[in-house]
Amino acid sequence: ATANGVFKVNASLIWPKLQDWRAKRVSEVVNWYQKGLQSIQNLEIIKEEVSVVGCHKVRIGSDTTKRVRLLVVATGGKPRLMDIPGINSANVITSDEALELKTKPESMLVVGGGYIGVEL
Repeated sequence: ATANGVFKVNASLIWPKLQDWRAKRVSEVVNWYQKGLQSIQNLEIIKEEVSVVGCHKVRIGSDTTKRVRLLVVATGGKPRLMDIPGINSANVITSDEALELKTKPESMLVVGGGYIGVEL
């Protein structure tokens, strides 16, 4: 494996520092995207419930309607729990919860082979 650039290193983690670093990087990325969006002319960001009620027409909240030329839906993502026995056990957590752990777990089983599962 050494020939391919892979070698064993005695490494350790300082979990609180790692969590602080992750939080700062996430904040930086969010701020970068928000600044980019704010620089776009004629862009309105709506952070409440929106329903499409007709061609080029949306309802914002329960009573306001608005005409729009273009609608971009960017709802974000949430982890989806599978319907398997034991999924509601106290020791089953989502990827979001795993990234927020205050202490490093001794072990963890990751179920799922998508990009988030691979990152964990």
